Amino acid sequence: MGGSARFRLEHWNNYDFQSGQDDDFVLSRFFLHGDVHYEDGVRFFLEGISAHSTDRDLPGGRRTQDVDSLDLYNAFGEVNLKGVTYHSGFRVGRQAMNFGQGRLVNALDWANPKRTFDGVRGWFDSTGHRIDTFYTRPVEIKKYDFNRTDDNISLWGFYATTDDLINSWVLDYYLLNLHQSSINEDRFTPGIRLEGPLGAFRLDLESAFQWGDATIAGSNLDIFAYMLAVDLSHKFENRMWDPTAFVRFDYATGDDDPNDDDMGTFNQLFPFGHQYLGWADVVGRSNIAALALGAIGNPIKDKLEVHGAYHIFAREDSSDALYSPSGSVVRAGSLSNDKEVGHELDLLAKLTVWPGFLVQFGFSQFFAGEFVEEATPNADSDISFLYTSVEVKF
Repeated sequence: MGGSARFRLEHWNNYDFQSGQDDDFVLSRFFLHGDVHYEDGVRFFLEGISAHSTDRDLPGGRRTQDVDSLDLYNAFGEVNLKGVTYHSGFRVGRQAMNFGQGRLVNALDWANPKRTFDGVRGWFDSTGHRIDTFYTRPVEIKKYDFNRTDDNISLWGFYATTDDLINSWVLDYYLLNLHQSSINEDRFTPGIRLEGPLGAFRLDLESAFQWGDATIAGSNLDIFAYMLAVDLSHKFENRMWDPTAFVRFDYATGDDDPNDDDMGTFNQLFPFGHQYLGWADVVGRSNIAALALGAIGNPIKDKLEVHGAYHIFAREDSSDALYSPSGSVVRAGSLSNDKEVGHELDLLAKLTVWPGFLVQFGFSQFFAGEFVEEATPNADSDISFLYTSVEVKF
């Protein structure tokens, strides 16, 4: 058995680029789980969640990403088969899923109620190669009622990883299918990811394409979109704080004409956008071109870790909107022809008081660009976000 408790105090100034939308509130989250194994072959895992928020006087009030009063986060049965050179198995029930670097499928730990799915998942792991196949539906959060399967959406496919390439390189390749019955959408996403040493640097490169069709407002649309993510880092050995510097580029297509029969907006599926596109969570991986420069240091080894990053954001296509990490429209594309979304400064400190006891301090300042300023008239457009969190695991 085990569990965790997390408390996070958030302070917002000019939330959603609107002057006077300021607030402070506390998010709390509790997990408790039981993990039962019978010999090496059978497993049952049950995990409950209770997530809460104090009064939140910002648009949306207490949102579904803030509150899930009492529910099941994981509830699955699992069968494992182990041989001399392989490990295979399958899992049925409610389960969290994380693949690769979380750019497209992730449990989203940042949110107060984490993301989870209902379905079946199988895997085969042998000599440095693993493949996961799955058919799932996302769980729809009902803040004060029992969560339920979202029967409108399904996600299925496979995700494979091999780590026995030359010079410790890792290769991921995958195919994901998103079906949304409300708009009769079938969207296929094949992709590939490479990670490994490149001279004195480390490279993480991922690219994915999307094709399919959908019906929106009576129009039949053909889908073609793509994304690219490049993360290049270098660790300075034997230097004060053991710093790692990085440069990151993220690109995802938008739709160049909302009136034709093509849909070019990349769908970010179920991502952990918070990690890559700014901790103020303004920008999502759709219709975006983003450049980030940053560094990570360890002033006290194994105790204190500090992060800093500066982001530059622009819309990929001026005809399309600015999208949030949840996929919602932040500002419609028709409100301005300018592409400049803005800049963001992120600062973070993580203090491990002792194993299982983590304290974090974070600050983000989003400087609005021409697009946001033109699309938000008569507003103080710069956002300030400050938070402190304490998490205990047991």
